[in-house]
Amino acid sequence: MRDRIFGAMDRGGSATDLGQMVQRLRAEHATSGVYATAWRDYESVCRARGEATLPLTAAKVLAMAVDYVARRGNQAKGVSALVTRLKAYALTTGVWSMSADDEERMRGDSRFLVGHFPYAVKPAAAITYEELDQALAWLARQPPTDWTRMMRAVMTVMHGGLLRGSETTDGHLLVRDAKRVHASDREGRGGYRLELAWRKKRKLAFDPRDAYTMIVKRDNEARCPVQALDDYLAKARLRPEEPLFVERARSGKATGGGLSYDSLTRQIREVFQAAGVVNAYQFTGRGFRAGGHTDLYREVRDFNLIGLLGGWKDPKSQLLYLRLNCLSFAHLSELIV
Repeated sequence: MRDRIFGAMDRGGSATDLGQMVQRLRAEHATSGVYATAWRDYESVCRARGEATLPLTAAKVLAMAVDYVARRGNQAKGVSALVTRLKAYALTTGVWSMSADDEERMRGDSRFLVGHFPYAVKPAAAITYEELDQALAWLARQPPTDWTRMMRAVMTVMHGGLLRGSETTDGHLLVRDAKRVHASDREGRGGYRLELAWRKKRKLAFDPRDAYTMIVKRDNEARCPVQALDDYLAKARLRPEEPLFVERARSGKATGGGLSYDSLTRQIREVFQAAGVVNAYQFTGRGFRAGGHTDLYREVRDFNLIGLLGGWKDPKSQLLYLRLNCLSFAHLSELIV
């Protein structure tokens, strides 16, 4: 998205042309992805209960919210975002028909619904070396293609770089964002500096270290994210402005733009299942951040360093990603003389 905006700026044209292009991009964004999914959910509930989709009313939107929570078992906290996405889609396509008063009442009714369906925050299942080693071994046994090389790279890079799905997928990480740093006396074993335009930031306290993370070359080549990324980039022949990880068929052929988060999760589960990982379908793309934190802590025992690499501001939030018991006698015995 940002490259299309920069491209339009470089092409020149009038201020009106540039502004209208952004309007078109916004409309495109608001009628695809999670916005289109919200609309399909609404259509599905109306169809299942024998009612026309239009006109769009508060009662029918609330029925979608009830279905989302009570039948499908989603967390109630997601209702507000679901309704907002539905509204964005409906506004963009010209079918939003609720008054401000109707919407305000609907939002209040939604909060009433949410209050009767408390939710528990479930941390993502951590993808540690226990699962990653099995997956990488399975990929190594497959015929080498751009897909197998990409899957090895995306899994090891996300794990080694403590990356969120939002930082890696949907075209947010470009080829040019991966800066290769070669080994030297100054740079050690070297690796990659990953520029993260989509990392969460605290706007009032900007720290330039928030804008990137680093992955260092490892002696264990099977686990090494730098080796995996080197191999992938050498064969994939991607242009600097292209997404680093793209949709690919098993043959390796690119089939679309940036690899989506949902597609990443689906392919992770398929690889884990084929590799014999226990409970393969509990894992998602979020698991690499927690698993990478856990494995790195076992190696370096430096909570602050890991916080810098992963971009955590709050130690309490960071601690949620550590899937081991820090308060152990063995750990304290190492630190306290």
